[in-house]
Amino acid sequence: MPVSKAQAAAAAATSHDKLRTVILPVLLAAIPYTAGAVAAWFVAASSQKRQEVYFHASASMLFAGVFFLLFPVLTKAAVAGGFVCLVLVAAGGSAAVSPKTALVAHACRGPSQVVGMPVYSSISVIGGVIGPFAAGAIVQRSSSGFTVVAYALGAMIALCGVLTIILKFLEKFMKPPVGSADANDNFWDDVPGQQGLPVVQDTSDVLLGSSGATAGAAAPGVVGKNTDAPTDVTACAAVQDQA
Repeated sequence: MPVSKAQAAAAAATSHDKLRTVILPVLLAAIPYTAGAVAAWFVAASSQKRQEVYFHASASMLFAGVFFLLFPVLTKAAVAGGFVCLVLVAAGGSAAVSPKTALVAHACRGPSQVVGMPVYSSISVIGGVIGPFAAGAIVQRSSSGFTVVAYALGAMIALCGVLTIILKFLEKFMKPPVGSADANDNFWDDVPGQQGLPVVQDTSDVLLGSSGATAGAAAPGVVGKNTDAPTDVTACAAVQDQA
């Protein structure tokens, strides 16, 4: 049975409405997550390659915070500008996750890591539950809509980036206590991909007796780290007396 022009027009309109109301929103929603995944991978790879976490985490958070602050302005100028702004916010926030997590692990080396990492994860989970309810309540009670929430979140994210930079200068206070098992540990020795670095002989090896033998050689894959030599001075003296 031949299809009339009216039926063909109705079918085309239905197809267009489905594309606009179903497919297009899904594709647009995938863009921020894709940008976040790509940014997170590149920042994590750069952080591991350069063995640095403070500036990678701080720069990512400052990037996300600044564009979150610009979101209300760009949205008023053009809807597309607001969408691009949100994509950049998602990219910066996702990129900050890896160096932030590594930074917490770096700061909590030693016995405190057993408590520090769960506390960090718990705060993140609580924020993910309370945050949407708090933001929704503010939007409902505010005449400016999402503007107040955008400014508040952007300012807090940017502040976290600034505080991370400050932590860089307080790094010496986050080292494990002298004499603990982790006092001389290099954080990056335990990071996957760093064990293949060339071995460098540690010049602080202790000589045993007159044999001239060192107390221990650097283990394969460990840079400048003597894993066999006793670190306690009393233990070294006892070994030398036995020799």
